[in-house]
Amino acid sequence: MKIQHYISGALMIGLGLQAISCSSQKNLTTAKLGLNKEFVKTNLEDAHKQINYLASSIQESDIPTTFKDGKYVNWGSSWWCSGFYPGTVLYLYEYTKDEKLLNEAKRKLKHLEKEKNNKGTHDLGFMLYCSFGNALRLTGDSTAYKGVLSTGAASLATRFHEAPKLSAHGMVVRTGTGNRGHILLLSII
Repeated sequence: MKIQHYISGALMIGLGLQAISCSSQKNLTTAKLGLNKEFVKTNLEDAHKQINYLASSIQESDIPTTFKDGKYVNWGSSWWCSGFYPGTVLYLYEYTKDEKLLNEAKRKLKHLEKEKNNKGTHDLGFMLYCSFGNALRLTGDSTAYKGVLSTGAASLATRFHEAPKLSAHGMVVRTGTGNRGHILLLSII
């Protein structure tokens, strides 16, 4: 009998905590966030200025990643986030229609394109779709960008290995290289 009382008590406490949590979440949904069109516009315009400054400060082949000791750091095109810079430039181009931004993105895409053949990373989607995918979406130039995306998809597909002893449908993608590679199981339900 004592165990039943403890279980009942714990259940009542749990339900009470859940009710408090739910009522707190309700208040969050009704609270007005300070996000409005003017805030978004101001921040996009500031980002436009910052990207233009950054673009004028880097070398043709550089894909900037961060700042350290007052200087930008370039980790090269094989870094898993290398598509983020040209992708960001393209998003800002979409907002501003500033042709200089489109040209900057194209300038970086020339140096990123070689990664379409990179079979040593599972991050090709980040690297290529943020950049070449947005370029295709915004320009409609399938001649320039569709082949890069298709080749990248084929490179990524080489990392697929069927899981031999899975009871459910699934696939295994190697997330590293050589003996140090980890296995990521993607289950399809």
